[in-house]
Amino acid sequence: ATSVANRRRAELEPLIGFLVNTLAIRHRVRADLTFRDAAVAVGDTITAAFERAEVPFEHVLERLEVPRDGARPPLCQVLFVLQNVPDAGALALPGLTVTPLAQEQSLARYDLSLRIAERRDDAHLGLHLEYSTELFARATVERLLEDYAALLEQVCADPDRRFGEIALPHAVSSPAAPERA
Repeated sequence: ATSVANRRRAELEPLIGFLVNTLAIRHRVRADLTFRDAAVAVGDTITAAFERAEVPFEHVLERLEVPRDGARPPLCQVLFVLQNVPDAGALALPGLTVTPLAQEQSLARYDLSLRIAERRDDAHLGLHLEYSTELFARATVERLLEDYAALLEQVCADPDRRFGEIALPHAVSSPAAPERA
């Protein structure tokens, strides 16, 4: 899943309010595809999903008759968000300075949530990973991040490398392994 601002129409841009919607996205990456080919295929899947971004997530859940369970997120367990607008930092108004506070959150809304954001102060990206401590140990999440970093390094160095050829430090290989979702 990913979150969208839902302000694609010009008349919605100046509105005050929370118009964010959750998009459920499903895509299989085949081991025989190169990163370059997979990026095109994933882009097509995401474009198709964004064409339906105005359909409220709640309506999707109702239509699919997804049972609600307060202990688990419905339909999607993983959230990926690319925040492509740099953090504005402190807001200065006449006679008033507003500074954003770090949010303390003790409950993960999804089993695994990855947020990537452009940083205002440099040309780097910031990464924030949130996870359910009932499902994942800290060491497991650290290994997952190491594998993610290795994946990014390898596909950036050689975008024509096939996914099945990528070596991840903590991956368990199996000749009969199914396609990764």
